[in-house]
Amino acid sequence: MIPGTWLAVVLFLIVVAPGLFFDLLGARRRVEAAESAFREFGRVALGSLGFTLVTLVLLLGVRWLFPRLFFDPRAMLLGGNTYLADHYGQVILTIVAATVVSHLLAFGLHKLLARRTGEAFRKVSAWGMAFRDGVPAGHAVFVRVRLTSGLVYTGQVENFTADLAAADRELLLTKPLAVKPDGDSSLTPLPAAYDRVLLRGSEIEVISVEYRPVPQRSSTQNGETGPTPAPSG
Repeated sequence: MIPGTWLAVVLFLIVVAPGLFFDLLGARRRVEAAESAFREFGRVALGSLGFTLVTLVLLLGVRWLFPRLFFDPRAMLLGGNTYLADHYGQVILTIVAATVVSHLLAFGLHKLLARRTGEAFRKVSAWGMAFRDGVPAGHAVFVRVRLTSGLVYTGQVENFTADLAAADRELLLTKPLAVKPDGDSSLTPLPAAYDRVLLRGSEIEVISVEYRPVPQRSSTQNGETGPTPAPSG
C-alpha cells in the first residue's frame, strides 16, 4: 500500500486542497466577516467533498471508457504493494489527474459565480469610501468628529486605518484643528503647538465630512499654496 506520509499528501491534494483553493478564490468575491473556526472548516470541507465526488465520477467514467488509463482501485486494495509496484505509472497518473480536475472544477465554479457577482469585490469600509475613494479630484477632506464623551474635534484628515471592524480603526487629523468641549461651548482652535489629533474608532460616535477645493499653486507665490481654510463650526 501507499506509505502513510504519501497517503496523507495524496488525500490532502485530492480531498482538502480543492476546497481551500475555492475558498481562497471566493474571498475575492465577498467581504469577509468574523466567523468561527468551525464554520470556516465546515465551508471548506463541504466544498472539498463536492469537488472530490464530482472528480471521482468523472475519473470513473473515463476509466470505463479507457480501462488501462487509470489504476483499478479494487485491484490495488487486494494487491497492495505488489499492484502498486506493477502499476506505478497508472497510480501517479490517476493522482495527478484527480488533483488537476478537482482544482479545475473549483476554478470553473469560481469563474461562474464571479460572472454573476463580479470578478473581485473590494473590501472597502465606509471610511475608505468617504476619506479616499469618494473624494473629488482636487479636494481635501475635512471632518467634524463627535466622540462618545461629547467632545467635538474638527480638522483635515491626514490619514486613517480602514479596517472593517470599526473599533480597530484610527483617524488622524491635522491642522487646522479645533475642539468643542461640550454642547454649550463653541469651537476653539487648538494651540499651535498641537500638530495632530489621533482618534480611535471605538471613541467616535459621528463623523461629518466636507470636501474642500485644494488651493491651486500660484507662480507669483514661488510655488507656495495659500493658507488652508479654517474648519467650519
